[in-house]
Amino acid sequence: MYSGHPINVEPNLDELLNKRDIKRAEVLIARSLRAELSAPERARLLISRARARLLSARVDDALDDLNHARDLMLAEFETPLTIELLADCHFARFELASVGFTDRSDTAQALAAYERILERFPEYSNRGWIHYQRGRVLLTENRTEDAVDCFQSACSHPARFRR
Repeated sequence: MYSGHPINVEPNLDELLNKRDIKRAEVLIARSLRAELSAPERARLLISRARARLLSARVDDALDDLNHARDLMLAEFETPLTIELLADCHFARFELASVGFTDRSDTAQALAAYERILERFPEYSNRGWIHYQRGRVLLTENRTEDAVDCFQSACSHPARFRR
């Protein structure tokens, strides 16, 4: 899953999210968002809040935060970490949808974002996770052979799993 950005406003935030202490992380984020912040600082906090919301299965809220952060600071979306978070959110929304209410555009957006990371950031340190997630998306589309290739690639690339 998404590993997060270092936040200047509150250095403990990433640690809390890594430990899955979502409530405390969200309290710190809420307090920080009330402060006078620059657009990049606010965008980074919204990205961190999106991560917290993804971890607590509030995917629509996470996507709202990411869209707002994108409006504030488009450059934040050119990082592989943020693209990964966006892709994970879209795939999670597909997975968490009730039967009959899934939206294939979520899997298409997730797949496009994962592929963008692989193309633009060949040295990204979490490529194993990206390949794994691509394989999972491809399985939902019954593209078994392509999914197997992704899973094999996942085994030979580095990955950080923070659950």
